[in-house]
Amino acid sequence: MRAVFVLLAALACAAASVTELNTDNFDNLVDSDSRVWVVEFGSKFCGSCQAFGPFFHDFAEKQPALKFGVSYVDGEEGMKLAGRFPEVLDIGLPAVVVFGHIDIAKYTVVAVLDPTNHSKFRNDLRAALSELTKRDGVYWKTGAVAHNTEF
Repeated sequence: MRAVFVLLAALACAAASVTELNTDNFDNLVDSDSRVWVVEFGSKFCGSCQAFGPFFHDFAEKQPALKFGVSYVDGEEGMKLAGRFPEVLDIGLPAVVVFGHIDIAKYTVVAVLDPTNHSKFRNDLRAALSELTKRDGVYWKTGAVAHNTEF
């Protein structure tokens, strides 16, 4: 019984590091947060998305300074959200989008990353965060230090 409780607690902690985003909560969560958001757009029926999922969740747990989300494009509601970002539809699934606040503007797409190669994903994310630090220091204000973040 104790092992079941420990397993459930571990699953709850892992789930908490990645927020499920949809058309109802996306603007409120991402726009109201000054931190950088890293969002995976994927499908529950996509093999590549399923293969990337465990890596993404594990990665998210190790990056407390960033916010992580996932949006499933299955169905009409999911496609509405993905359709707001043509870059997602261009790259295909899974796609990871880095959102940041530039100046006082609403969230901005900073980068669209192809997560199929984990090493390249880490390097591309690091480059996107470094680029963000060059834009009025917004990323530095989030409390994260891009150069000290271990990927």
